[in-house]
Amino acid sequence: MAPGDVPVVELPSTPCSAAELVALRNGRYVPLFGHGAQPAEVRRALSLARRALASNADPRAMDHALTLLVHPGVGAEPLRHLAQAAAEGLAPHWATALVLGLAGMLGASDALRAEVARAFKSVGSLSTEVTLACHAGGGDLNAWRDHYQELRAADAEDPPVRAVSVARRWYDFVLARRWAGLDGMRALATDALDPASQWLAASADWISGEERSRARMTDLAQAVLGPMQRPYPRFAQVVAREMVELLAHPLTLRWEHLRCAASRDHASVAIRAWLHAAAEERFFDEPDAGPAEFGELGPEPSRAGRAAAESRQLAGDFLLDWFVPEREARAAVDDWARTTLKVYHRLRGAMLAEVALRGARADGIRVDEPMKEGPA
Repeated sequence: MAPGDVPVVELPSTPCSAAELVALRNGRYVPLFGHGAQPAEVRRALSLARRALASNADPRAMDHALTLLVHPGVGAEPLRHLAQAAAEGLAPHWATALVLGLAGMLGASDALRAEVARAFKSVGSLSTEVTLACHAGGGDLNAWRDHYQELRAADAEDPPVRAVSVARRWYDFVLARRWAGLDGMRALATDALDPASQWLAASADWISGEERSRARMTDLAQAVLGPMQRPYPRFAQVVAREMVELLAHPLTLRWEHLRCAASRDHASVAIRAWLHAAAEERFFDEPDAGPAEFGELGPEPSRAGRAAAESRQLAGDFLLDWFVPEREARAAVDDWARTTLKVYHRLRGAMLAEVALRGARADGIRVDEPMKEGPA
């Protein structure tokens, strides 16, 4: 294909042509709001969401829409300008919710979702969504502990955000295998929370053995998906397929989770015993130290023990609690947690998209009107 045959894509067609696919892969496209916070760009964002999640969408339309969120050359800079324009009243306030919601609905990776969310840090109405989009992740790069520490820091703010507290306690129970996290989640009175947070809490109940939570997860997901059925029919199919994957084989997953908890307990007890012995201040060259007993740790392990103790303190004791030598059981639970968080962010994105669609309708924009085909 000659370079002159590759277009500059603004809105991929259905189905996506070979020339458009080459353009998307080589950065020959205009990211969302690349022309500024103009009404035409707002309509393009709505059209992109509709085209990616329509019933007759291209099989890879969701991936193409994710590509258009940011650009390798300018990153999320157009989205930061959108946030500034919305704060100044030059763009509709719901446009920022639409873009962040679109990132969640389309299943963006942790890195991409966080990049989009950080562009909207200045939008006060999205502060909770930005925090969850940035910190409730870790499955893509197995960076669970890092994201947990970020959630802990966010949950320590005064006053605490209940949706963030639910996510933090979900990490406590599902990934750190602390049953106190489940008790704390139930004590939060999750019925007063948003549907996505209720759904996440119900998933923790499900993995703990509460059978009624299966129906609750289904009902909560349907409540979120209901308003999305007409404008975005494909979205419900995607969530339903992932829900089936999540709720399959409950006894096997619960057994693996219990294996992780038991392994964590045994390993943490052993490591803490070693740390206690290794970190003791004792120097054998002192006159009154006496002869070292057989099996006693020497100075070198003591230095290693002190370093490990410092790392444990920095991690707030979470480092040892996460340690699970049962790799097969840990991998099964991690895979389930990864899919659970993806569905969770899809549901949060759907709630944001619903807010955006209501705002668009209030502004007289027909979100269900037919869209033009082909690149701009």
